[in-house]
Formats: sequence, C-alpha cells, structure tokens
Amino acid sequence: MAAGRSTAVVSFQGTHGLPQRGEKFPVRDQDVRFYQPNRRSTQCQWGVLPWKRRILCIDTGWGTSVANGVWHSGLQRILKLDQEDLGLGACWPGLSELKDSLLQPVAERDRELLVCVARSQGRQCKAELSGVKSPHMYVRKHRGPDGLQRLRAVHLPTPHEMTTEESDRHKAMKDFLARTGQAAGLEVHVEKTTKNRTSRPDVTIVGDGGANLGCEAQYYNASAGIVLRRSKAHAEAGLTANWITHDDRFHLIDRSNWMLTRQMTWREINNAADLALIGGFRVLVEWWCTASAERPCTNARVKTGCGKVHLQWDTPRRQDDEGTGWTGHEGNTRAVTVGQTLIGAATGSVTPLFASSRKDRRSGAYMWVPTQDRYRWADYRTEEDQGPEEEQPADEGVHFSGRDVDIPCTFGDDTFAPGTRLERRGLYSVELTLTADAPAPPRNSSSARATSAPHQQIPVLIQAPSAAEKVVPSSEDESVSVSSPDEDQPSASGLPASLIALQQAADLERTKLEQLASFDERTHQRQNWFKASVAVQNAVTHYATTANLNRFDVEQQLRRAAKGEDTVNR
Repeated sequence: MAAGRSTAVVSFQGTHGLPQRGEKFPVRDQDVRFYQPNRRSTQCQWGVLPWKRRILCIDTGWGTSVANGVWHSGLQRILKLDQEDLGLGACWPGLSELKDSLLQPVAERDRELLVCVARSQGRQCKAELSGVKSPHMYVRKHRGPDGLQRLRAVHLPTPHEMTTEESDRHKAMKDFLARTGQAAGLEVHVEKTTKNRTSRPDVTIVGDGGANLGCEAQYYNASAGIVLRRSKAHAEAGLTANWITHDDRFHLIDRSNWMLTRQMTWREINNAADLALIGGFRVLVEWWCTASAERPCTNARVKTGCGKVHLQWDTPRRQDDEGTGWTGHEGNTRAVTVGQTLIGAATGSVTPLFASSRKDRRSGAYMWVPTQDRYRWADYRTEEDQGPEEEQPADEGVHFSGRDVDIPCTFGDDTFAPGTRLERRGLYSVELTLTADAPAPPRNSSSARATSAPHQQIPVLIQAPSAAEKVVPSSEDESVSVSSPDEDQPSASGLPASLIALQQAADLERTKLEQLASFDERTHQRQNWFKASVAVQNAVTHYATTANLNRFDVEQQLRRAAKGEDTVNR
C-alpha cells in the first residue's frame, strides 16, 4: 500500500453489504480492506476495494460484539438472556414485567442498572479498557444469522463530551436562531423547558400563524434513538422539532424535520446575517411532459415526452432561469436561507411535509416546503402521509436457545458471522415524484395557480410584490410618511430609490415596536412591521431576479443604503 494512505476495516454481512452501483465512498484517498464470508467455508476472504465505491457499514472492530448475559445491579443476579426464565426460575414473581423493563430505553431508567458480567465478577471489561465504551449495558432484540431474534446485551457508549469547537458553534447557532426570530418580531425562548416538563429545546420560536418550532443545533452525531425520543417529546409539548446541522451523514437526517448548512466556524455563524440552506427544503415543480418541455421526462421518454403532467419535489437551485434556459442541477444563484425558512414556518408560509417510502411506510423523507406547494401536492393525492409513527411493525417473538452465560467479556473480539439480509430503510425510494394524466383542479384556494404552462411556474418562498404589497401599512396612532420616488430612478448606491424607501419604512416600523410596552400594542405593531418586512423582501427578490444579481449581496447593500452607510463606504 502506498505510504501515507490509511486503511479502514469494513464488514459485509452476506450479499446485503455489497456496494451499490454509482455510490461514492465518503472519505477519499483511502484503500479499504474488506472481507466477506466464503460460501464454501466458514472463513473470510480478504481483498482491496477502491475508495470510489461507497461502503454501507464501517466496522472499527469495537462495539460489534453482543453478550448473552448481563448483571442486574438491582437484583444482584446474572440474567441469562438465552433462557426463557432468565436463569431465575419459572416461579420468579413478575418475570414478564422484568423482561419488559430490560427493553426499556436507557433515558427512562438508571443508566448503571445493567453491568457487564465480567465486571461484576471482578474481571477486566474490555469495553471499559478501550475507552470508547462503558461497562454499563443495555438489552435489545438482536437478529442472528439464522434470522431469529434473541435478547442480547450491548455496551453503552461513553457520554459524548462536546469539544470546544462544537460548543462554540452550538452557542453561535443558538444565538443566530434567537436573533433571527426576534428580528421578525416573534416570541423566542432559549433553553426554556416546556410546560409539561418533557423537553427543553435549544431555541423555542412561538409561531404567529404557523408552527411552534423547537429548534436543536446539532454538531455531533447523536444516535437515532436520541433524535426520535427528543422529537417525540417536542411533539408532545406542541412543538415541531427542527434539527439544524452541517453533516448529512448524521442519524437525525430524515428522522425528523431538519435543515442542512455548510460547515462553518462559530465566527462565521456569529457574523452572518443569514445562512444558506443547502438541504431540508424543497419546492414543487409541475409541468406538461412534451418534447419542448425544459425538464426531462420522469418516465424516460426524453425525446418525445409522455404527454402527461409531472410533479416533482426538487431543490430551489434547479429552478434557476427555468423560463429562459436549463442551467443544470446546481443552479447559479443563492439558495433559500435558514432565516427565511424559520420565519416562514413560524408565520405559515412554510410547512413540514413527510414523504413516505414506497416499500416501507414507516420511513421516508422529511422536508420543509412552501404551504401552497403542499396544497397543490394534496390536490393530486387521495390521502396524506401521516408520518412514520402511524404504522408500527408487528411484534416478532423472541427465541430462547437455553445456552448458559458467557462470563468473559467478548467486546472487540472478532466474532463476525454473516447475518440475514434485511430491507434497507426506504430513503432510496421515497415518493418525490407523481404523474397524472391531466392537471388536477385545485381543491384549496391557497393552491390556485396558473396552469396554462406548468413547466414555467417557478414556486418560490417569496414571490414578486404586487401593487398592493408595495403600500406599507402604518399603525393607527401614527402615520408613516414615505416618499414615493420613481422605481426606476437610481440612488447614490445604485439601487432604486423606491427599494430604499421600503427598507427605511420597515426599519421605522421596527423602531416603533421597540418603543412600545403594552402587550396588545406590541402585537398590533408586530403585524405592521411584518407586513412592511414582507414587502421589502418581495421587492428585493424581484429586483435581484430581474437584474440577474445575487440576492444576498443586494440585501446587504440595501441595508447599508437605508442607514446611510453606503455613501460613506463608497
């Protein structure tokens, strides 16, 4: 092997672990040693796999071993998991309740209740010596090579200690979420426990016509159980869980509502006016599939088209310049931002959507989508996806072989055995497309849109302003006097004078809000400020689109021009 190149050990369980065609290995410049069971013997064959092929399961050699016995510190006895009576005798009182308590989540019991058998006998626990696992254990149902489920004990990981960089980024992201909600006039709470005392989100954003958000800034890979448990606790408290992360390989992806940003330092997050959203948000595209359509046919009729109507949940960047020419999959303008999506979700213009898998209805994809697009999607569907928790798998019985307990700790030992092939989670077959013979009539007024040329409709988070939206409302007590210069007349900053006037009017509404103390007056003034801000954002989007400019740069220049700083900097 070439010098300076590392090696990772990868285990494949039967044919289920073979690499998929077209998938990429996430870590470059590595040669991967792999082994798979020999069909004619019990030994393993070794080989080398290039890094360009993705590996589905990386095994570092630690944590793959399971034990058939565990020490119960409450009973002060060893529980034999391969025996139906757990080695306590058939007459032991409350045996069925004891089995149920063993499968209880660790968060709902004492973490130190179950201990490694070797540790309880005064021997060395290999998991504790490794430093990555603790001597404490939990019991789960494990499917063996024969396809039967058995009770097995597994070592608990050591508690994750957040590094300095993770802690700083976590604090910076919480501060960003809080100031984004406060800038929109929304009620925001940081690290506040819910009323029913079941959860404490990093940032709670109280919705104003939309959803109440329980935002979690996550910069380490929390387990799937933690994500599901905390998301369920947020839901019980009336909050919509929203996880913000920078790594799409984390377990939280598509196990709850999520937002993906690029990897940034805490300084970049702290200094950012807004953050680009590169994952977790999609828009609905609807088009006639003809030979002249700009989008390819989803039924592989590329040259002629199938003559039907296609709907597809797509990323906003693929919408760029769709009326003038196909720009490819990456686009050429700035995508939707985290701040826009958060405020839209809290005010009702953005809503969460769960798209279930075709094979397994319990799995699928979570997305933030425009509300009008969700209504339009519902026009073509007879039923809505209720979420993964609505359908639970049938409870499968546990097999007991009657074997005695293995006293020595086998953690880290090479105990590889090929397992039965399991169905993958349905993320690869999520229903993100739909085909209909003709356009469906809108069943909701919010979803009514022009259908004369569906392929030219570009669903966006904020649409171009109308003549009515450009009139900035004022409070009842004091009127706002804003000059109405010609829209095409440029100012000293190069921006239209009407655009700067809208921004100054919105800033004035915010100043009024900060000077009020009464709750009712602040609520009324917050609505005025929000309407003025919407008018500004619509005008910025319209101007940046028509002038083919970067929207983020236009917005930053507009803020400076409204404060009179642009002429100084120039």
